[in-house]
Amino acid sequence: MFERMGVFAEFERSMTWARVSAGIARAKAAGKHCGRPPLAPELAERIRQALAVPGRPGIRAIAKQFGVSPMTVQNFARA
Repeated sequence: MFERMGVFAEFERSMTWARVSAGIARAKAAGKHCGRPPLAPELAERIRQALAVPGRPGIRAIAKQFGVSPMTVQNFARA
């Protein structure tokens, strides 16, 4: 009984994934943007400048200063 329930749950999950993928593909084909909006170029440049300063504060301090997440600053530090 539980095996059959598992099979049906897996099937439903795959069908849901297919519907979501089809919807995203249709939106992209219609020219819509999917995902988070990009960071403003001016803000990105200011973050890069803050990272380039010798003896700069830590990633979290820079993130707090600019009002972004630490991961956003970390991504700029890695690039």
